[in-house]
Amino acid sequence: MNRFFFSLLTMVLAGWLLFGSGIATLGALLAGLGWATLFAVGSMGFWLLLLAAVAALCWADERQSGTGATGVLLLTVLLLSLCGGWRPWPWLAANWGLSLLAFAAYFAFGGGLWAVFMLRRRAKAELAKYEKAFDLYLINCQAKSENDLTPEQRWQWQEHRRKGRYVNEFWADRSVAELKGNILYWICYWPTSLLWFLVSDFIKEIANALFRRLQGYYQWAWDSVWKGARGSF
Repeated sequence: MNRFFFSLLTMVLAGWLLFGSGIATLGALLAGLGWATLFAVGSMGFWLLLLAAVAALCWADERQSGTGATGVLLLTVLLLSLCGGWRPWPWLAANWGLSLLAFAAYFAFGGGLWAVFMLRRRAKAELAKYEKAFDLYLINCQAKSENDLTPEQRWQWQEHRRKGRYVNEFWADRSVAELKGNILYWICYWPTSLLWFLVSDFIKEIANALFRRLQGYYQWAWDSVWKGARGSF
């Protein structure tokens, strides 16, 4: 067992040294090309890189891709370090107590507040689909309420509920363990998730308001084609 841990530690150290030497070589190469300050903090390149990173993170958030978000974050940090002279590590090491406190607060907010908020939002969306599916089931069964369903119809609905499918898919009686990837994403990348939540909801509100304004015009365009159709007594 001790030999295993010693071998593992040796491999980690060797990998770290190789990675460090590779980064140093790449940094020297970029400096030789004159790119050492391409993304210097405050420069035009810095703001363009930041804008591209935020857009890519929002894209990853829309797809709930933790792998994509991690890749974008690592690439951004690497470019800022190599081509922008950004060196936060000495400051973090010198102020390790404050750094630990900041990291703890970051993950506490993500895990204790934001992940819960997003989980409840997801649950409400699934519940809305569930209620819609159940209303359609009542119509198909010619029942006014669930009290009018026969035992056989109730059993059939429980089968639909168990499978999570009736007309459209919904989640019911599921374990949150199945959403572990989403929850971890909300905890680790809550700033991007919060930003995209605000932006996407704002855009949807504008689009819905615009459609409500133009709905009458669109309806007129549709009805003008159907006007006078045979059988329209």
